[in-house]
Amino acid sequence: MTPTGTPEQAAIAKYIAEHGASAIHVENSLYILKNTPGNGKPVANGDEVEVKYKGMLLDGKIFDQSADHGGPGTFSFTYSQDVPLIQGWIKIIGKMCEGEKITVLIPSWMAYGQRGAGGLIGGNTPLIFEIEVVKVV
Repeated sequence: MTPTGTPEQAAIAKYIAEHGASAIHVENSLYILKNTPGNGKPVANGDEVEVKYKGMLLDGKIFDQSADHGGPGTFSFTYSQDVPLIQGWIKIIGKMCEGEKITVLIPSWMAYGQRGAGGLIGGNTPLIFEIEVVKVV
């Protein structure tokens, strides 16, 4: 669902106008803001994927990052359309390859929607993620 004419849509449009001169519209208000191509294996269904990430609000406030969780500073999962991640991650990681780094703007309806998350992310809040695919097996 793509809400139109909402305060969130206005915030996304403003952010793109101010920060996204070379933004690439992927779909449904999902935008790649910056892309550093990788040269490794593309992510495919069933692959074990290891990523580094940083999640931010539009004002730049960090709400989560893989480096804060100890260990090697990465997050690993088996990629599929059914993996329990936000929809924006599923859409974008499925288009990435090993070594690729992106900054992506994810609208709330592809993230945490009206409910928000963890007291840090309000309802109907678009998010920015810096994601690096470290390894694909």
